[in-house]
Amino acid sequence: MILITMSGLGYAAWNDNLTTVVSLSSATYDLEITEWHVEKTNSYDANGNGEIFGDELKIENVLAEGQVVGLQIEADPVFPSWELLMVIRIHNTATSWITNLEYKISYSWDGTNWVETTKEELQTLLGIIYTDGFYLGPGPDGIWGTNDDQPVSFPINPCESVWKLEHILFDAQDRTDLQGKIFYLMIEIIATYPQT
Repeated sequence: MILITMSGLGYAAWNDNLTTVVSLSSATYDLEITEWHVEKTNSYDANGNGEIFGDELKIENVLAEGQVVGLQIEADPVFPSWELLMVIRIHNTATSWITNLEYKISYSWDGTNWVETTKEELQTLLGIIYTDGFYLGPGPDGIWGTNDDQPVSFPINPCESVWKLEHILFDAQDRTDLQGKIFYLMIEIIATYPQT
């Protein structure tokens, strides 16, 4: 699950009081996050290599029963054109193969009442451009987020891993309607296993 919380928008100069919180976790412990890294961000505390500095961008592991089942990501400040591109390795710890991976997007104004939406509605409603994908690797060029990223093929066998690419772009330069609002975004990742 990815959960983004945004609040404190000041519009005139976008006074950098926007905070984003993201968490990614699996619905069951049959998926484990074994690795993650930031490929690109324009947070104030990051260099061009995506290394994290200072307190503006924090990423912490969420543990359950001794394994990493989620990530808690907090970025403060966030501003128009803020973006985060990261990749997360997801390992199938189940004794069965995964026949499909998909996701569902929902938003909420209070963090409890969720409304399912689409990428297109998300951009119209909240000014967020969200792209993602499941991949085997970054392709021949070795760079994530390019056209040659290797898409995943199914099934994903037990003890195999795939990469989840997450790209979030806050495209809200002309969105005065979002000033001072708090909203939440949740991306639920769904793994399908054979019925047997």
